[in-house]
Amino acid sequence: MFPYLNLFGFQVPMYSIMIGLGLILGVLLAVFRAKRSGLKGEDVFNACLFAVIGLIVGGKILYLITIIPWMAENWSRLMSTPQLWIDLLRGGFVFYGGLIGALLMIGWYVKKFRIPAMQMLDTLMPSVPLAHAFGRIGCFCAGCCYGIPSPFGFDFSASEVAPHGVTLLPVQLFEAGGNLLLCGILLLVGRRMKKPGLLTGIYLAGYAVMRFVLEFFRYDAERGGFLGVSTSQWISLLLLPVGVFIIWRAVYPKTNSEQG
Repeated sequence: MFPYLNLFGFQVPMYSIMIGLGLILGVLLAVFRAKRSGLKGEDVFNACLFAVIGLIVGGKILYLITIIPWMAENWSRLMSTPQLWIDLLRGGFVFYGGLIGALLMIGWYVKKFRIPAMQMLDTLMPSVPLAHAFGRIGCFCAGCCYGIPSPFGFDFSASEVAPHGVTLLPVQLFEAGGNLLLCGILLLVGRRMKKPGLLTGIYLAGYAVMRFVLEFFRYDAERGGFLGVSTSQWISLLLLPVGVFIIWRAVYPKTNSEQG
């Protein structure tokens, strides 16, 4: 892993580079899929922009929520040192918060411009794990979101956040691989089945299961938790039935007679 890339004498964080690359590829994929989905490329592109705003804001907000205990203990330091607030906002991010924020912004956009919600979500959904995969590669480069100590792990001594002197499981790469697999599944299903909401449900349920399992192999304590279950695992437990329900509704839509 290497946290920085030297470009023309400037130290550029690899984390930022990979996230930027992931977002660009995700937007390109979504716009490419727009015509097949029956949507205007302009609408899909604009929805992506609003989703990115929600992603950033939501990810930061949930991160701050997870560190409320730390903030309470260090409140006097935070009040006397404004730089700490800048460091917190610059460095912390929780994906689930970003996902929720992105979904809310997309929901606002499709409602305002009267675009079918599931049609838009299904168009965008394969882009989510694609962009997220690059983000997790960025996490690996930076040494954040690291896994448990393991003889089969990596030494993150160059990282500013990971423990030094111990090899850690590269759970970031496991999640990156899982996200790429999920992206491939969504693209394959999307080509073969045209059921509104199906891709959205598959992503929500699939990622919830993957994230719940991978959390057992995470070692960073900043994630927050309750009753021995991490914040992301609690959200996964809530998200899984939502995803399954959306899949069920997509596969078995109500008939006109059932709707009365």
